[in-house]
Amino acid sequence: TGNSLNIFTMLGMIMLIGLVAKNAIMIVDFANMRKAAGASTHDALIQANHARLRPILMTTIAMICILAIWQTIQTY
Repeated sequence: TGNSLNIFTMLGMIMLIGLVAKNAIMIVDFANMRKAAGASTHDALIQANHARLRPILMTTIAMICILAIWQTIQTY
């Protein structure tokens, strides 16, 4: 777009990277708990994704909307 990355854009990117890392940790932790309960690796991963998908999507969409609004406000 011809625009440079300002401090707010970089901060938003860092926040989104942190959110992705947190979500990955939560899925792996949930899958490990399911494996400890006796599920196979495949079943534990499927159960973890089914259980964590909705909260992860809600958190990610909310964060993206907030950052988009924040960026819009900062440009005016």
